[in-house]
Amino acid sequence: AGRTKRTPTLDLPDDEWSGIMETNVTGTLKACQVFARPMIERKYGRIINIASLTTYLGFLEVTAYGTSKAAVGGLTRQLAVEWAPHGVTVNAIAPG
Repeated sequence: AGRTKRTPTLDLPDDEWSGIMETNVTGTLKACQVFARPMIERKYGRIINIASLTTYLGFLEVTAYGTSKAAVGGLTRQLAVEWAPHGVTVNAIAPG
């Protein structure tokens, strides 16, 4: 799942920011946790998260989305390091 809304950053309401972060970052974390548990028990697994071009580049009026996708990129790198010793590979693709 992913969520975005084009809004000038100065006009970005708190609830819109929070909702996008909750869906894109926290949702990704929760899904990784659910799937990683049995993978770690088996000592094998592959997780592929969905990043975006905005993980690496800034785009107009999608600050919350771009920030959330940069966070997904960071989360992916952190989980890759943490779970690699348990046989779980974590990567992300960035369509676009």
